[in-house]
Amino acid sequence: MGRPQIFIKVSLLLLAGAAGVRCVAPERGDEGLLDTLDRELASGGKYVEERYRRIELLEDMRDRLDVSDTQLFHINIRLYDEYASFQFDGAQQCLVDNLSLAQRLGDDDRAVDAAIRLGMLYTTAGMYLEAREVLTPLDTLAMSQRRMVDYMSSGSIASSANTPNTPTWCGTPF
Repeated sequence: MGRPQIFIKVSLLLLAGAAGVRCVAPERGDEGLLDTLDRELASGGKYVEERYRRIELLEDMRDRLDVSDTQLFHINIRLYDEYASFQFDGAQQCLVDNLSLAQRLGDDDRAVDAAIRLGMLYTTAGMYLEAREVLTPLDTLAMSQRRMVDYMSSGSIASSANTPNTPTWCGTPF
């Protein structure tokens, strides 16, 4: 090892020490934080069990015969909320069911809500073409301002699916 390499290593060690970089065990104050983190990680199974319990309860509610279409729509939204960060296929199925239900009922507002949620889910999963297929038919002129914001945030990424590797801002290549 030549002198320049030794000089660089010593300089880096001195710089790290001067910057306060810790290369040793955590301090006492960190032990409480690490213990809390360990407990939370150990209880992760409880979180999953609780999530499955809520999903099962909602699915039981959905499968009852005396549930109206409006109630079914809301149950599917709650199921989607449970599935969204947990299981893509379940979340997707809830939204596809709601989109079909809203279209069958002729409820444009609920159809737009389901389509935007489905577009966001597809966009988050990197399924830009599918998101675009769901979002393109929507009538943006009839949307509320809040819905338009949701539409734009889900559609801006999906609209760039035509031109891969083209950076976009709100769907407009720059």
